[in-house]
Amino acid sequence: MKVCPNCHTLPSSAPEPYNYSESGLSYVTLMDVMVETCRCGKSASIPSITHLHQALYEWLKGQKRPFTAEEVRFITTHEEGEVTHFPVLRWEVRVLASGIQAVFFGKLPTTQ
Repeated sequence: MKVCPNCHTLPSSAPEPYNYSESGLSYVTLMDVMVETCRCGKSASIPSITHLHQALYEWLKGQKRPFTAEEVRFITTHEEGEVTHFPVLRWEVRVLASGIQAVFFGKLPTTQ
């Protein structure tokens, strides 16, 4: 683990739920994401972010209700992108009363 470049402390790291507001969808929570915490705050290591966005995009496309403004922004941002599919990677999107949860299953491909 590296020392934080901002506060110069050693962050602690643990899997925990992470509100993925960076997606532009305020109600998405990622489960069991490795989160590093130091005096500055928190940062998350999100595996296969492209596949996560594709799973969220596919889920949104299947909705039978009007989209919110943030959902429209997310969809229009991700419609043009092309995603490479890896059969060993999977994000599962779950709808709960408290919002959306996304859970990562599988393993990352090794880089050569």
